[in-house]
Amino acid sequence: MTQTRITTIDGSAAVLISPEIMEQMGVQIGDEVDVTVADNTLVVRRIENEAKPERTLKEIIDGIFERRADAYRRLAEGVE
Repeated sequence: MTQTRITTIDGSAAVLISPEIMEQMGVQIGDEVDVTVADNTLVVRRIENEAKPERTLKEIIDGIFERRADAYRRLAEGVE
């Protein structure tokens, strides 16, 4: 068992996970994990790749608007 201390980062509570534990879990910096509490125990689980969407709907829509921003701007301005 590895002991760690609860700390704060940007006003939120944080538990630091050692690189060895991350390797055992099969996660990397930036990965999303499932965090739950069971019987007063914090449980952190790796999210399997097939369960993770590649991109959220919002990210897809934002990308479309970003790529076509000029066309939407011209449409909003109307025909000259």
